[in-house]
Amino acid sequence: MGLYIGLPILATISVNDPDNVRWMIDYFQYIKYPPTENVGSDEEPLADKINNEIRRRLKEKEAMEQYREQVKQLGTLENERNTRMKTVEESSKGNGIWRWFGYKS
Repeated sequence: MGLYIGLPILATISVNDPDNVRWMIDYFQYIKYPPTENVGSDEEPLADKINNEIRRRLKEKEAMEQYREQVKQLGTLENERNTRMKTVEESSKGNGIWRWFGYKS
């Protein structure tokens, strides 16, 4: 019966002591404080990160626009090729084997 009542009382006393709480926080690293300017000097500032991200996105957007333009150009070239192929096919119809020998109809 003494353990049933004594254990929660001892736990409450030990956990509510400010020195013990500070030790537990440091030992188990419950709280991670943000680094100061001196500690994180090798890492770039947040403003630079944001500016770099904006630049990267602008470059990606320009690259996508260039890609779309290239796809459009390829589409027009393909259409021109198809029309040329149709005209060649239409002009060579009906000539048959005689065209091989230089006869034109």
